[in-house]
Amino acid sequence: MVLPRHTYQQAALSGYTGHPEPDPAAGQSCGGDRIHRPGRPESGSAGHQINQPFDRWEVTMKTLKRACPYSLWEIDAIEGWLDDMATRGYLLQEHKGGQFVFCKTEPQNARHRIDVLEDQYANTKVRREEYRDFGWEHVTDFSEHLDIYRAAREDAVELNTDEEHLRLALKKAQRRNWAIYLFLCLLCAVPIVWMVVMYVQHGIYYSLLTRPLVKLFSLPLLFVYIAFVFFAEYRAYRQLKRRTLLERTHHTRQREKAGYRTKRWTVALHLLFYLSLFLAPFSSQFGIGEPMDVPEDAYRVYSAPELMPEGGSDDALDGVIHYHHGLSEEYTWSQRGDTRYVHSYQVTVYEARWDWLARRYAEEQARLSGAETLHIPGHEGAWFYEGVPPMFIYQDYRPADKQNVVLLDGNRVVEIRYEGDADLKAAALAMN
Repeated sequence: MVLPRHTYQQAALSGYTGHPEPDPAAGQSCGGDRIHRPGRPESGSAGHQINQPFDRWEVTMKTLKRACPYSLWEIDAIEGWLDDMATRGYLLQEHKGGQFVFCKTEPQNARHRIDVLEDQYANTKVRREEYRDFGWEHVTDFSEHLDIYRAAREDAVELNTDEEHLRLALKKAQRRNWAIYLFLCLLCAVPIVWMVVMYVQHGIYYSLLTRPLVKLFSLPLLFVYIAFVFFAEYRAYRQLKRRTLLERTHHTRQREKAGYRTKRWTVALHLLFYLSLFLAPFSSQFGIGEPMDVPEDAYRVYSAPELMPEGGSDDALDGVIHYHHGLSEEYTWSQRGDTRYVHSYQVTVYEARWDWLARRYAEEQARLSGAETLHIPGHEGAWFYEGVPPMFIYQDYRPADKQNVVLLDGNRVVEIRYEGDADLKAAALAMN
């Protein structure tokens, strides 16, 4: 941000005409330019006390890395935080890898200011030389639009003196970042929208019943992460609009702790989401099943020879596969229903964790397929429909007259899919 006209007039009235002369005997502090303060003349000085070095800052170098507890555009709070860190004995050295690097010094009062660049391609070298002439040293870049300066003199001319001009520059510099932020939100929203569409078409309870726990958590985690970050940024933006930036009173150590808590939650949600994505391929529902470890008689009633002997074969109930899901156990097998297809008779049994989940799933499948309600003794619910099941809506089934029956009994849901000439509906109604 270019200094307002009255700032240059203030500099002229103060009698300051340029940056201090270098002192070869004084060394550097914290890897940057020398810091000066008025007060105590060096030996042999003619009494000019303005350009004396902070010799008490020349201590053994120790560094501390800290993330910024505030949002990127809360420049008044960041300035106050950097000043507060200096009073604790940590002087800003650089901004690197998303963290601020501080060097250990003696506690002192320092004045930091953030310069907002409206144009990221501005001539920053000339700009920094101008600010050096007015008593400010460039410390580090915070972003492509934000430069951090520290007063090299206690009587250094104030950089930001016009609230309206500062907010205007901040608004212009924010546009590109807000565009990037919205693009990332939309990018993250794409898988959410896709999953929601798939859940609506295939059924939400189908996803709950047949997905591993890792996959069940990934979508809610992504939604919570986006909502949490958006709320935190929006709250910071609203607070920024309501306060006066030039007062620089927003930073407190209590707000600093709250900011770090928000950062920790953001990082935790971020890591949990990516962990769920990493583990999802290893817990696919299409993984290797296990041989069924329950008695065969428990499912014999649903086998082809038992349910429809006139259209089935004498295939024994073997080859039953057991899949572990997050909220259910799945048992599935295929048999020869007639001579047309080798696997024309398929049965899938879901043992849900709770009765309500099984009931909601069965009712959902019946609703999505437009099924006809049946009354079969010994079952809480039964439905019949023809066509492709909702979960296989995108798969190519050769027969158009596929018959399906859905049976509900407590926490058990049985789905029978048959392709053949026999009447599956009549066979289901004849069940004992």
